[in-house]
Amino acid sequence: MTNKNFLISPQWLVDHLNDPNLIIIDCRFSLADPELGQKQYQDAHIPRAFYFDLNQDLSSAVQKHGGRHPLPDPDKLAQKLATIGVKYRETLIVAYDDSRFAFASRLWWLLMYMGHEKIALLDGGFSEWQKKYPITHEISTPQTGFFEPQIQSKMVLDIETVKAKKDLPEVVLVDSRDSDRYLGKHEPIDPIAGHIPGAVNYPWKQVTDENSL
Repeated sequence: MTNKNFLISPQWLVDHLNDPNLIIIDCRFSLADPELGQKQYQDAHIPRAFYFDLNQDLSSAVQKHGGRHPLPDPDKLAQKLATIGVKYRETLIVAYDDSRFAFASRLWWLLMYMGHEKIALLDGGFSEWQKKYPITHEISTPQTGFFEPQIQSKMVLDIETVKAKKDLPEVVLVDSRDSDRYLGKHEPIDPIAGHIPGAVNYPWKQVTDENSL
């Protein structure tokens, strides 16, 4: 599977569930209740899935810049991936959540950033899966893998570069949050409402529905 085939169906996954070169990662999370995703995983998840937490695994500690969820230390994430059996650029990783790809897509992006293109998202997430396919509460047994990331540095810009280039005619700065947050009408999370001057709004929910893209 290449990075062009980034979306897979529940049927495809169940047909390949016992593939030894497949790793499944549960990315369920709630910004309103940071413990909820782990609890959901413990209660029920797709067989063979491991759990990765947004705060603990897919982000680093909050700093002056970087927002509420700065990028994780690549070496720490690589170590975590290796401990669940991921073999760099060999293992196909399937990620899922229950939030219209909001958290699974972060793992997808991080793996692409680290040079591992064998990553796909489960269409419909856990909600669609559990309608028809098996679930379990058994914790998956860690395996031994290897992961030596090759960082794709062009995928990230620092704040100073954004400030310097955001108003250039060939640059479009996109704010993917809900429109009310972009307009500053409603801000449930961040201390300051509104958006970066010059940014255009393309809400992420406009490219997804409850089940798919």
